[in-house]
Amino acid sequence: MRTSSTRTITAAYVLTITLLANTAAATDAATPAESITAGDHEYRAAGVNAQGYREFLRLRDGATVVLIPGGHFHQRGYWDVPGTTMKDDRSWVYLPPMLYDKYEVTNRQVVKFLQAAGGVLYSDGKAEHFDGHPYASAHAWGLDITEAGARARAGFEDFPAVGTSGWLAVAYAAWVGGKLPNGLEFEKAASGPSGLLFPWGNEDKLPDSTRANNYLHGPKRTVRVGNYPAGASPWGLLDMSGNVYERAYWDGTQSADPALPTRQPTMLKGGGWVSPNWSNMRCVDRCGQDMDLMEGSVGFRVCITDPEVLQHFAVAKPKLRIFTDALDAYEEASERNVPIFLYMGYERCGQCDRVQAQLFQDPQFIDYCNQHLVVLIGHCTRDSIDMPKTPVTDDGIFFAHSGVPLEDIQQVWWDFSMWRVAHYVRLPDSVPLFQISPGLFLLNPYREQVRNPDDAVLIDDQRFMRHKGGLEVPFYLDRFREAQAKLGVGLTLQQYQDGAEAPPTDWRPTPEDAKLWRTALDRMQTLRAALQQFAADNGGRYPEGLEALRSLLRHGWLPQDPFRGEYFRYELTTSGFRLVCHGRGDQVGGEMIPERDIVCTESMAPSPAPSRE
Repeated sequence: MRTSSTRTITAAYVLTITLLANTAAATDAATPAESITAGDHEYRAAGVNAQGYREFLRLRDGATVVLIPGGHFHQRGYWDVPGTTMKDDRSWVYLPPMLYDKYEVTNRQVVKFLQAAGGVLYSDGKAEHFDGHPYASAHAWGLDITEAGARARAGFEDFPAVGTSGWLAVAYAAWVGGKLPNGLEFEKAASGPSGLLFPWGNEDKLPDSTRANNYLHGPKRTVRVGNYPAGASPWGLLDMSGNVYERAYWDGTQSADPALPTRQPTMLKGGGWVSPNWSNMRCVDRCGQDMDLMEGSVGFRVCITDPEVLQHFAVAKPKLRIFTDALDAYEEASERNVPIFLYMGYERCGQCDRVQAQLFQDPQFIDYCNQHLVVLIGHCTRDSIDMPKTPVTDDGIFFAHSGVPLEDIQQVWWDFSMWRVAHYVRLPDSVPLFQISPGLFLLNPYREQVRNPDDAVLIDDQRFMRHKGGLEVPFYLDRFREAQAKLGVGLTLQQYQDGAEAPPTDWRPTPEDAKLWRTALDRMQTLRAALQQFAADNGGRYPEGLEALRSLLRHGWLPQDPFRGEYFRYELTTSGFRLVCHGRGDQVGGEMIPERDIVCTESMAPSPAPSRE
């Protein structure tokens, strides 16, 4: 019977939004346009930068903004200082998408803001808001302020806005529809997904005269924004280290009430022209400054994280629909009469990377798999300390398959591993013993292959051996169609979701397999009933020793009876309960298994299942 509530599918939809990764459902996306209106603000597409990220012109202030996609980045610890004994653990941090200013806000842009803002009072050398908060003071590299207003100093129009307060920075950000970044947002924008030490690289690339304006490599004052293209961040942002410090909110907070000092952007990030020490130029470094101070080494830039704004920049991108539970994969595939495409990855290797980065991202491949197959992924990490290459977030998400919990696909690996084959099921040796990772198989979706395990695999991994580079999509599609032809006509995903009934399959188990499969199902149900009865007799709980047996029952799903021809009867006793194991000699291969009792009490774990001797 078709059920959907227990299915474990990582991506239960065909399209997802690049910007809104890890969402639970599809979202309609806007087509990129030359002009985008988001609320009161208009943007114009400005192409793609050298790093491959989309840029837009914000018309209100003329700023260029870069679209940084949502996702995890590897945040460095503050005390991780290369060349010293100070070390600090990294952590994977997820942040939603954001629009981030490519350059520091300039003197020219601040003047435009002051001219448009209401309630600004000017005196000789000062500008303040009518509420008493200082906005700006005259500076040799910044603004010339008189009672008539403010203007940028000649020759410094496109230099970073200095001599400005935190209050002006907050008001400016709101004027253009954004905010100042918090510390995490700054670090992701500066260091990129991998968490670089500096925006341009790690400790082997210290600040120099080509990468950043600092005290040792510069004119000992500000310079025009964007003057150091070699110092660009992985997203294409410039001057994220050097030139001027930039204001940010502490940690992951932003101001809900500007009157609270702990909620004000008093953190300074990125170092500046005053910094001789490269450690102050790190992406993780931080300093502080009061909101009222206005001097020549601190500026700011804007980021926008409002989902209602960002939805206008979203681009639909196909995403592979992945199952992370073998039972669920077999259930749907058999109901649709389609093959299961099994991917078995051993740790991390170049072949795996090529398949995942190229094949699994190809729109034609994704479209065919989503509509005509069920994709099941297994992954073995060995030991996380011994083999640290598998990139996993703090919440267990595996990067190679976006949104996939590593724990789930590790279980899929064990479902098809040598351990399970040796103890519970029979499959062709090629499944657990594939030669080169990843192992790629097209599986028969019907589990009634007991005496004929070769029927469990429609197309073996050997057929894919020379095609694991991830680029030969037509080859894969031909194999997929070949596997489908062995089963007959299958339902597309859309037909299945619309409630269509699957056509009869061309595949049939042998009469012996069909009989043994029915026997196995009966035995499984007997054991389920025994465990359920025990729970009913004991206030809904199981003794601790039965957890392993329950797990075997849950994962004993492959062709052969997972309890190797045995069946169980539950008997309540004065000391607790008894599970009686009866061997009937109808094990695959005909081995005789003597009868044996498995006795459990509240204080006893179950004995191991009988071995083949």
